[in-house]
Amino acid sequence: MKNSALGLLVFGLFSACSVWAEAAKTCSIEAPVVATYKIRVEVPGGSKENILELWRYNNQVAIRYPKTLVTEVWGKTKNDRLHLVKIFEKHKRGIEYQPLEISGSHDWSVKRQLVSNEAISKMRFIKSAGKGCNLIKNYSKQTNKGVRHLAWLENKALIKSYVESSDQRTSTWTLLSTSTKQQGIREKFRALNSYDTVDYTDIGDNESDPFLTSMINFGFIENHSHGFYDSQGNAVHKH
Repeated sequence: MKNSALGLLVFGLFSACSVWAEAAKTCSIEAPVVATYKIRVEVPGGSKENILELWRYNNQVAIRYPKTLVTEVWGKTKNDRLHLVKIFEKHKRGIEYQPLEISGSHDWSVKRQLVSNEAISKMRFIKSAGKGCNLIKNYSKQTNKGVRHLAWLENKALIKSYVESSDQRTSTWTLLSTSTKQQGIREKFRALNSYDTVDYTDIGDNESDPFLTSMINFGFIENHSHGFYDSQGNAVHKH
């Protein structure tokens, strides 16, 4: 009986450790995740909403816009420069941008979490709530244009909510859901990485390509560096 009780105790401790270990994995900022955000912009006379998905898997980040089926797949080179493949899922084609073809900030944290670590460090800490994976740190910053409020999931490196308001405009980001199901996330990146791509510098030599002509006409081709907030706290996201 004693051996049985001891065995059950050991098994219980092992199971608990396994659960804790698994929880720690999903809580890590390096863990695969997909986070879905609602973005609402209000201006005098109206408002509009959009959905953005942030996908992270290994050393890649994908910023996806379900409405247009356009996805930006970001990677980081060995010398900490950014690499971008803009995927047009409807066409199963992509345009590849090398580091020298990407303007703006090459801060990886802007892509990985939509707001740079430096920008957060320049905000005023207000309070924290919750613990573990659900630890939320609240920040605020007053600017000459208005005020910003950030609720930050510290141990997941994810925006919980963000509000930027001024006299003429209020922008609100709300986290709708997250998933850490590795199989689905892995398969998504596998599909994105399987599409045929053309280098940005070669577009001029392929103007007869109907796909490229269409993308140029719709203004989808540019050498830019999207993100939410750069290291100076400047809004640089264009969608």
